[in-house]
Amino acid sequence: MTPWTRPWTLFIGGLLLLHFVLRLGFGLGKGMPDLLTAAALLGAMRLRPPGAAALGLAVGIINDAASFNAFGATGFALAVVAALGALSREYFEGSSPIFVLAYLVLGSWLSQAIARVLGRGPDGPAPYLLSGRALLIAAYTGVAGILLLSAYRGVTRERI
Repeated sequence: MTPWTRPWTLFIGGLLLLHFVLRLGFGLGKGMPDLLTAAALLGAMRLRPPGAAALGLAVGIINDAASFNAFGATGFALAVVAALGALSREYFEGSSPIFVLAYLVLGSWLSQAIARVLGRGPDGPAPYLLSGRALLIAAYTGVAGILLLSAYRGVTRERI
């Protein structure tokens, strides 16, 4: 089986495709979770830090190209967070749903924080990050990611 036909690779690619189909194709926009961040973080769980950073950068650049925000801010943020996520694999063992949920929520919140600081949002990074909205968006992304991961595990019977 080639690396591009492995179920995990197809799952991560499917998350990327699903993000754009739901956000642009169905017009859900900001009402849906950030599946690009979830894909970068879940993909980073199986990669070494350089590969995870490359995945995060590629996913972030794709996201930045489809939006009107500061180009490259999300790419850099996801590269850093994905590399940190790959490093966390060495310190934390297991793939329990609670750990993966915490991993997704923290990673999503951290990527928002970095992108907000670099992108210089309209109200600045600190009020946004401390308002609770960023944490709510991160939790939404985490719950969606864990549900999609559970569906993947149910279909493939594969552990992370």
